[in-house]
Amino acid sequence: MNRKLLVLDNDPPRHRIFREAVGEFQILNSYYVHTFEQSLRVDEPTVISLDHDLEGGVNAGRECEECGCDAAEIIARSGPPDVPVLIHSGNDHCAHVMRRILVASGRRGRVSRVNIDSMMKQGERSGIEMMREAILELLASPHWPADVSTEELLDMLGCDRRLVCPVKSAPRKG
Repeated sequence: MNRKLLVLDNDPPRHRIFREAVGEFQILNSYYVHTFEQSLRVDEPTVISLDHDLEGGVNAGRECEECGCDAAEIIARSGPPDVPVLIHSGNDHCAHVMRRILVASGRRGRVSRVNIDSMMKQGERSGIEMMREAILELLASPHWPADVSTEELLDMLGCDRRLVCPVKSAPRKG
């Protein structure tokens, strides 16, 4: 079985981390939300990993008004309903917002989160191994229990409904 990991992150070194963590997977690299959306439709990923903050990196010097919440909304609206999602953002506040978006949509694919910045502070080899473990653990139990309602999941996960994404709530320029 050819397993595919779709990664949205604008930081090229992080894509290398994913390649090293799960080299047996086909890694589908997306640096922008629009290419992520195309890959989501065409490539049929086995698992998805999302970053939130997409400014800097390949977007350096450009105004960036997109973020991981945009990708979470795309998955919630039209993504594969059973594909598990790993949120790997160092932005804990917005990682919570992204998780809430995905869980509240009623998808049955699990949504897990890790702080990649904290992982990598343990050293690169340790960070890569922790990322591997997070992905494999998510795939070991890819679905939420069928007998748990969306509201119960939101409560169990501590999804604070008052949190908002500062990127999405900021006035758009132009």
